[in-house]
Amino acid sequence: MTIPQRFDDGILLQPAITAPPSPESVDFRGYRCRAAHLKHVLGRTERRRLDAAEFMPMVQMLARHRAVDFADVLDLKAQACGGDGPPDDATITTLRELFLQMPNRRLQRLYRDYLANSPPAPGSSQDEKIASLDAVRNEAQSIVSAYDWRWLADWLRLDLLGETAETCLLRLSNLAFPVKGITFRFTYHCNISCRHCYNGSGPHAKAQRIDLDAMRAVIEQMPDAGIPWLNITGGEPFLYPDELVALVIAGRAANLAAISIYTNGFWAETTDKAERMLTRLGAAGFMARPGDHLQVSAGVYHQEFLDFDRVCVLANSFYQMFGRRIRLNFELPAGRRREAEEDRVRQRLAAAGAVDRVSLSFRAIDRVGRGRNLLDSPLRQIDEPCRVIEQIVIDPDGAVRPCCGFNNENHGVKIGELARDRLRDLVRRMQNDSILQFLARNPMSAIFDHVAGEKNAAGYAGPCSLCQHALGGLVDKAALQERLFDQQEFYPFWFTSHTMDGWQ
Repeated sequence: MTIPQRFDDGILLQPAITAPPSPESVDFRGYRCRAAHLKHVLGRTERRRLDAAEFMPMVQMLARHRAVDFADVLDLKAQACGGDGPPDDATITTLRELFLQMPNRRLQRLYRDYLANSPPAPGSSQDEKIASLDAVRNEAQSIVSAYDWRWLADWLRLDLLGETAETCLLRLSNLAFPVKGITFRFTYHCNISCRHCYNGSGPHAKAQRIDLDAMRAVIEQMPDAGIPWLNITGGEPFLYPDELVALVIAGRAANLAAISIYTNGFWAETTDKAERMLTRLGAAGFMARPGDHLQVSAGVYHQEFLDFDRVCVLANSFYQMFGRRIRLNFELPAGRRREAEEDRVRQRLAAAGAVDRVSLSFRAIDRVGRGRNLLDSPLRQIDEPCRVIEQIVIDPDGAVRPCCGFNNENHGVKIGELARDRLRDLVRRMQNDSILQFLARNPMSAIFDHVAGEKNAAGYAGPCSLCQHALGGLVDKAALQERLFDQQEFYPFWFTSHTMDGWQ
């Protein structure tokens, strides 16, 4: 197996495992990595987060030896790479995905065989097809129960990530996509109306908000669904500080690992005003966990309405109160060089004494929402899979979508309604949506082989504008889901160490 030094340009892997072929073990202890396993997992992984110089020697050694030949993943790293210390978190989680392919391949064969021998009735919905797999519930549980999940958790040292055998089983239950968090975009009401806004927020959009009790009910369900992160955004959520504080209190009551809030920072007009709001949030429990953070949206289009000085005031006040940095997400218009823009922003921050109190990132503008009118946005071919199907976003109208949230006009990726669906049902529908699985496992442009519209030959400003073009008007998903059904995997059950809850 060759050892790539980076993963940026696709899977840089030649399947040159020289270990002699052997029957695949049905015990985690006997696991050996195979090139097919690695290619499958890396095809779904954010490879830029992996340290190839660490990860690849480890999987190469795991191809030649059984897992049980090493005391644990720390021993594997020491023998493969030398040195002390645990592997990176991304290395451990990717190794976990490799091990999970063992039971998953057996489960997928079970489901495929059942559907081949007992095909669903013509015209069955996607939900009905998945529900039909309840007939093999006991067989599926037997497959999963045959593995020693506590041994795997100990060997992988999942305790270093704050995880357990139970969370490992939960990942097997939802292996199509990680479900990292819930985002409440609970209002489109905003104090400003930026030219690039992907969801069309502004002062005009006061009418529609998600009911506070409905949001609390979702938060209460998050631990049972294994979802650790709550994100609160808009519009501008700080226009409704009482609701915002109530959501933080609810998140802490549910013992969530992380709470984040997105804002344009308008309320940091003065240090006193910023400190008063931050004090309220802190008293509610915000910033009590390491994963909590405040993200500020800024950039040329924001600063047409708000002076950048407010970002500086907020950065300083936040650091003084919590000893941590705000995250500053700065939109980068077409034609602006990132290096020059970063220098300019850092100079503004330095002048305010805030340069070391900000974690700065840049993002390009996609042509969705009002951003579709920014015709100077550069276009490119989107030849990679979608990498952002990893959270559940709930919009002010109650529509639920499973990705970054830059798509509130996209009917084709909608998975349900807040008023109708339980959180577990939404997660299950997300995992078993053949359209979403296709987007995540193929070059996104390949979806045009299966829909009526034609791909824009000039390309797209980003993945979201491609997705909107291909699927935005797809109110009835059934026909496309049917066409892609034979390519998908199935995740009909919730596995735990004690019981298994099916589709209900």
